[in-house]
Amino acid sequence: KALRQAGDTRLSLEERYGSTAGYVNAVTTAVNKLVSERLMLGSDAAGAIANATAWFTQASKGMLP
Repeated sequence: KALRQAGDTRLSLEERYGSTAGYVNAVTTAVNKLVSERLMLGSDAAGAIANATAWFTQASKGMLP
């Protein structure tokens, strides 16, 4: 939040998810919903979650637990 540019009203990753685990939980919930609605293959679920986790770690610069 402190690093946010003046005038940018978007919530920071920490404000939105609290931690890496919070983000992974949100992604996992969304992926499971897509699979249950048959909009994503079950075989793609683990890869999507892994990619999202890697993205979050990189986007947060590893600053969140």
